[in-house]
Amino acid sequence: MDSDEKTKKDEERSAKTVTASELLFILAPLVILFFFRAIGGQLSGLLRWPEWSYSSVILFGQAIVKLASGISKAAVPQRWQFTTLLFSLLVLFGLVPPALMLGVIHMSPDFPLVVVILQIVWFVLSIAAFMTVGSVAQILIDRFPSDSSEARET
Repeated sequence: MDSDEKTKKDEERSAKTVTASELLFILAPLVILFFFRAIGGQLSGLLRWPEWSYSSVILFGQAIVKLASGISKAAVPQRWQFTTLLFSLLVLFGLVPPALMLGVIHMSPDFPLVVVILQIVWFVLSIAAFMTVGSVAQILIDRFPSDSSEARET
């Protein structure tokens, strides 16, 4: 393995570590809620909790914010069309479906099983999207330090 390849792997590992750390803090309220509901004997209907959809919205939203930060640091104006498409896709497929699911959940306590399944699927997708988009954005942030500071040492 040559020096550039090793540097790239180290950069990717560092970005994934930072992003995973952020993910843990984003999920902390869900873990705390689970803990208190478990103590209170309220774990029935675990998969029907609307918090899965709330968490999906938060994770996709954080992925969008992280990506915006990375792109603004990289300042690559010739790729603005791709950037716009990426943001549009994240909003359309990341934020809108769980928001619609939340609407259905809050409109009726007896929402269909398909909504339960979809909100869990979207939660898993939101974790994958956050880790992927967040890691790429973290690499951009690390590669392009701001004018007033040096690149982060990893």
